[in-house]
Amino acid sequence: MLLAHSRGRKGASAVELAVLLPFLLFLFLIGTDFARVFYLKMAVDNCAQAGARWAADDNPAHRRESGHADVTSASLAAAPGLNPTPAVTMSGPAAVTSGGKSYPAYQVTVTLEFQPATRFVWSLFGIPDSVRLTKTVEIRQLPT
Repeated sequence: MLLAHSRGRKGASAVELAVLLPFLLFLFLIGTDFARVFYLKMAVDNCAQAGARWAADDNPAHRRESGHADVTSASLAAAPGLNPTPAVTMSGPAAVTSGGKSYPAYQVTVTLEFQPATRFVWSLFGIPDSVRLTKTVEIRQLPT
């Protein structure tokens, strides 16, 4: 009796897999895109912080030892291998007054355009095809 019942369900698991596989693949791709966004946001934050630290260090010996010629190379060294390469801009020094004293301050901004792998899905929900990740860090240079 059991054998007759199991013969009628032959191939049912293959059909279930065929129905669920696109949904599971979709979930995997969405999860991957969100993980990439969070990783790239942390990388952009680290780049901006590294560039600001390099800009605020006015000791020429420290700058030579770092091995970086400018703010851009110091920023990009904090997250090597990013594709596309982030844009790095610096402004400063600008005078910032704190406690009656004036200190030079630098602003480093790092911007990266993120292109999700599931652009077609994002557009269904009204989310743009690309997301701009930006971080601006301002650092003051204290006297040594």
